[in-house]
Amino acid sequence: MSSLWKLPAAFVSCLALMGCSRTPPKAPQRGQVQPQAARALATRPEYLGVERCYNAWDDNENGRLDEGCSVPQAAVSVMLAWSDEEADLDLIVADPTGEIATPQAPTKSGLATLADCPDDEGCGSQSYEIALVEEDTYAGGRYQVQVLARKFAPGSAPLVAQLGIVTPEGTCAYQLEFFDLGQSVALDFVVAEPTQIE
Repeated sequence: MSSLWKLPAAFVSCLALMGCSRTPPKAPQRGQVQPQAARALATRPEYLGVERCYNAWDDNENGRLDEGCSVPQAAVSVMLAWSDEEADLDLIVADPTGEIATPQAPTKSGLATLADCPDDEGCGSQSYEIALVEEDTYAGGRYQVQVLARKFAPGSAPLVAQLGIVTPEGTCAYQLEFFDLGQSVALDFVVAEPTQIE
């Protein structure tokens, strides 16, 4: 399986929250003009008390993303959401072994990509992608996440998206901003090994 990090990496500025961390940016070469970089800002969504659908945030602070909105739930999940129906973002998630989940096949550890919008017919006007561990058991270790901007109208920059991560330890929320096609944001998070109950 190809490595997650072969895709172009862009600057990420985010704070470490609940095991989520940032990937350091690559330094520009001497004399090279640095384009405006994509970025991820660690965000704590405003507590509303009710869950809003398809925003990839834990609005009611119960450790789940968009529950009650036809979004599957799991102990480990990553959800990406954006409002521009014409835009196309790709969510790429690798499990602790480095294997990348695809819509066609889950990884050996059970990590699967369940939605690929806007390509999936079931997306409707809701633009989101989600990767999660479908089984009750999940692999502990470092998961790698990359979000790639494939398509959006040039005049609509920045394209803003939300990224939510659920682990047994809690949730993380990021607001992503993309300024050019082909930009990507990369980050990782750590999941503790599951506890075996005897």
